[in-house]
Amino acid sequence: MLVKLMAKAGWDRERCAKIQTVGAIHAGLMTMIVCLDNPMGYICRIRRSETMQVPDNAEEFPDILEILALILNIKAVVRETIKAVHTKKQTTKTFKGAGFRKRPLNEDVFQISPCLTTPKKNKKRAKAKTQNSYPSSPCPGSPESELPLI
Repeated sequence: MLVKLMAKAGWDRERCAKIQTVGAIHAGLMTMIVCLDNPMGYICRIRRSETMQVPDNAEEFPDILEILALILNIKAVVRETIKAVHTKKQTTKTFKGAGFRKRPLNEDVFQISPCLTTPKKNKKRAKAKTQNSYPSSPCPGSPESELPLI
């Protein structure tokens, strides 16, 4: 994802230094955030948050504020990445064309393709080759063997 975002930013060093990808690892009530960026342009950096647990009782419920703050920080990182990747012109073009398929507007061209027939398969030969190209079998009882089976 990071490389695709950097390519979309045109590999501009200043813009690429601001791009980050963010992932969340969940396991039950535990969560951890992982961030990947390329701040100097020559190596990628992975940063992990501490493991946080969603409280399961009312006494520890104020601890949820720390998790909510983490989510707000992630949202800010994603917004900065969007700003770094898109210019105003690209963003407008992206939103105007969202969900639409690019098709030519020629009215002379058929929009629905005509029906096609099912291709016919070639029939295989009914008779196999009569001559055997394999060497004769040394096993007793085979048609080419001179030794009887018993």
